[in-house]
Amino acid sequence: MSLNDEKVSKLIEAIQAEARQRQEQIKREIDELTRLELEQAEAEVLGDAYALIHNEMNSMEQGVNRDFSQKQVAARRELIGLRQETKQKVFALAREKLSFFTEGDQYLDFLIQSAQSIAGVLGDGAFILYVRPADLQFEDHLKAQCPNAAVIVSDDIAIGGMTAVSSQGGQVIDDTLDARLQEQEPWFLEHCVLGL
Repeated sequence: MSLNDEKVSKLIEAIQAEARQRQEQIKREIDELTRLELEQAEAEVLGDAYALIHNEMNSMEQGVNRDFSQKQVAARRELIGLRQETKQKVFALAREKLSFFTEGDQYLDFLIQSAQSIAGVLGDGAFILYVRPADLQFEDHLKAQCPNAAVIVSDDIAIGGMTAVSSQGGQVIDDTLDARLQEQEPWFLEHCVLGL
């Protein structure tokens, strides 16, 4: 082999060796770039997955809260209905018991005490005692306690008792069993076992 051939052969070998080195370097750079891009893509996918999971959990939590609120509102409405129903039953029973009371012997004593109290408040001035139609039979007993009173029938009194209206000052005293029962409603609702 000639010297030139040998030089060419060494040159080719050197070029090939350098090409192999360069090829290996390029391959390492490509592998590194691929690894970095995969890590970046993986981080993006994990970030997207985390955001998706977070959003889904928030959505589920909102759904649970919404369902709970709706059930709570429905239960509250039901409880209000039960409370109202209970109040109506209790007060219907109380009206019935009061009606029985107005048919008994002690009712006249109640009316006389009520007339005495009214006379004590209104004094000697003239006033009107309003009673239910069934109580007009007690007019003489009431006038004995309130000589300056006129006894008049009122259809506004359903259960019993009386209302007095002063002729001079327009003062009104409602001592009806109807009013007394109605005054008990706030107390009943406050102390009812079915609390809201």
